[in-house]
Amino acid sequence: MEVKDKIYGTFFGQAIGDALGLATEFMTKAEAQEKYPDGLKEYSQIVRDYHRAKFRPGSWSNDTGMMLCIANAIIENKGINLHTIARNFKQWLYAPETRGMGQTTFKVASVAEYVEKAQPSGRADLANVAH
Repeated sequence: MEVKDKIYGTFFGQAIGDALGLATEFMTKAEAQEKYPDGLKEYSQIVRDYHRAKFRPGSWSNDTGMMLCIANAIIENKGINLHTIARNFKQWLYAPETRGMGQTTFKVASVAEYVEKAQPSGRADLANVAH
């Protein structure tokens, strides 16, 4: 199998898994078993409660959105450039189709100087930037 096919498979597998994973996001194991006693194989099975009603069946979450921001930055720079990743996150933050961005990502990407000051950071550093 060619490397390109493996990369495509990784991206599609991640997005499809994420779209199906929305079905149980924020549920306990017991809640997921109650809602999907026979497992989950189709988007049409996804319970349309308050959280999931924000997403069309087959839509992915912020996890895939962030992965695409990082992947596009790597393609653009032919390597890792934190400023390009930060710029992509910031653009994604304000895109009209963005749904379900995590609170920490939103707080950090909302900081005015986020793109210019992008740097490798631990959880403690992110908490300081977000406040």
